[in-house]
Amino acid sequence: MELKNFALTNDIYLTVGGSTFDLHNRYSFHHLEYDIFARQIVLTWDNGQVFPILESGDVQYIKLVFEGVYFFRCRESMQNIPAIQEPDYVINSAEFVRWLPDMRDAPWDGWEVTTESQGKTHLLLSFCSGSALMIGSGTARCELLRCE
Repeated sequence: MELKNFALTNDIYLTVGGSTFDLHNRYSFHHLEYDIFARQIVLTWDNGQVFPILESGDVQYIKLVFEGVYFFRCRESMQNIPAIQEPDYVINSAEFVRWLPDMRDAPWDGWEVTTESQGKTHLLLSFCSGSALMIGSGTARCELLRCE
């Protein structure tokens, strides 16, 4: 997966052009759009849910746009974790993973995990509730939407 204009570091931080955003404490996962025909997934985080008073110029939304999607998998929340305690919108980690072909029968195990995107083919987003998204795509880019 080629990252066009961003990097992920320390599991929860997204860096774009010298600015770093905390996807765990500062932003809440807002929604997912999947266009099957365009082979595109857009993930959106919202700053206004955590900090409802934003000023002009503040980044309210962060979008990760995955193009050329060839793999998409979701894992549901763990049933034993109360939603009020660990909500689905709080990200736990963002890691790049590479499929290990000898583990093809284990859908969530058998992945080599790293924060480096070089040579890795998928992005694994894990949420505090236990739910997860795994995306394989040709490219990924970040869009920042600021308050007016």
